[in-house]
Amino acid sequence: MLFLLLLCITVAGSAIRRDVDIVEANKGVEGLVEGDIRMTDEQLQNISTDGNRVKRQIITFGTWTGGVVNYYFEDAFSQEKRDLMRYALEYISNRTCVKFVESSTEKNRIKFVTKGGGCSSYVGMIGGEQELFLDDECQMMGIFVHEVMHSLGVHHTMSRTDRDEYVTVNFTGIDERWIHNMQIEYGTFNAVPYEYGSAMHYRGNSLGVGSLTAKQSRYQKTMGNMRVSFYDMVNINTLYSCSCPVNLDCKNGGYTNPSTCDKCNCPAGYAGRLCDEAPPGAHLYTATPTWTDDFIEFGYNDGSYTNTFLMSYAWISAPADKQIEVKIQQLVNISCFDSCDDNGVEVKIDEDPRIVNPIYCCNSDTSMVQTVMLSKLNPTPIVMHQRRGKSGVTISYRYVDMPPVTTTTTTTTTTKPPTQPTTTTTTQSTPAPAPSTRPPTTGEPETTCQCTEECHFTTTETETCQCTTSTEETFENEECEKEAGSIHNCTEC
Repeated sequence: MLFLLLLCITVAGSAIRRDVDIVEANKGVEGLVEGDIRMTDEQLQNISTDGNRVKRQIITFGTWTGGVVNYYFEDAFSQEKRDLMRYALEYISNRTCVKFVESSTEKNRIKFVTKGGGCSSYVGMIGGEQELFLDDECQMMGIFVHEVMHSLGVHHTMSRTDRDEYVTVNFTGIDERWIHNMQIEYGTFNAVPYEYGSAMHYRGNSLGVGSLTAKQSRYQKTMGNMRVSFYDMVNINTLYSCSCPVNLDCKNGGYTNPSTCDKCNCPAGYAGRLCDEAPPGAHLYTATPTWTDDFIEFGYNDGSYTNTFLMSYAWISAPADKQIEVKIQQLVNISCFDSCDDNGVEVKIDEDPRIVNPIYCCNSDTSMVQTVMLSKLNPTPIVMHQRRGKSGVTISYRYVDMPPVTTTTTTTTTTKPPTQPTTTTTTQSTPAPAPSTRPPTTGEPETTCQCTEECHFTTTETETCQCTTSTEETFENEECEKEAGSIHNCTEC
């Protein structure tokens, strides 16, 4: 009931801006790094400038002891903002092992401040009292979670070491004072795939028009949408080593919820104790071999802005041996903005059911609207979000035969006297493998490991990176080297 109540919270006495942007809100605030990160004197000493570049060590402190975060509000913090912040904290604690305790007397604590610091926070626990600023322009669920995630120790997505594989940064189009916002943080904790739809990702135009371009163009308007993603919570759970004594048999990319250990954390578009059900109230469709059109309406009856998203869902099902094709025919009453932060439609077709797929909010983008999308998920979820009024989408869908998957088998035989081995190749059709449903952060990892591509080594560099085992478990800060012509190797895995 608290969830439903807070979905309807609006800001009393002031209109909520649709163009809420962290960097824009912070332009008058001095001393911030990456647009919204506050630093101690110790951290400032680690920064030196070289022309327009910024050299620094990773700007973070420790995690919160035992995963317990103490906090309190300054007196000027309005009741509406307190309700929204408590909802944001509850959202995190309901999905992680991190717990928030309201206390103004504990030694280590966060003070939520309402004026004078834009939307900004320290990264990690610095010790003693630390401030987290949330001006009125920051009053949106996703921004609150963004800043709290900083305080827990999570960095921006676009500061990851693998950033340049996913986005292009136009430094010439960025205001000189914001150049440092786009420097890579070597040593950042990359526990999850690079996700354009993370609440920790900036918009493409946050630092200037065309400052950040997705290398997969379909994701351009997904960046900075400020929905809190499934992987955002996985990131926290990994950082705090959250786990359960027994793992449930979660489906569709879910994993045992370390908050209670009696149900699964489910990706968007899935529900139920084991993530094997459609979300309550979802529109359910069954595909046939011929195209079928349906119109889905979603959103609020009230036309005023809200500071949380109302989420709606649809499920398209087909026989197990078929694949689903989907087309977005038309978007109705949807605001076409640079980050789809008002409303949008996401068709989940990627084989990883956990990751945010491209979000659509513009009929003019003909490269995406009215384009046939072949889904690797069956059922195929459709995720819709709305902050204001009613919207709709017309979809077309059908199923097609699943293409055969070819496998290669190598057989080696030896005759007398020793001769060259004979290799025989056999091709056969097998069902496509189902997406992995293994929990990404729990369980006992195997010992075999290899270094991820996130290291980005030259033939002479040695850096630290995370190591990924064959069971997809992650370990941070393992030493890796790459010799000329060799593969990445991990030590002490």
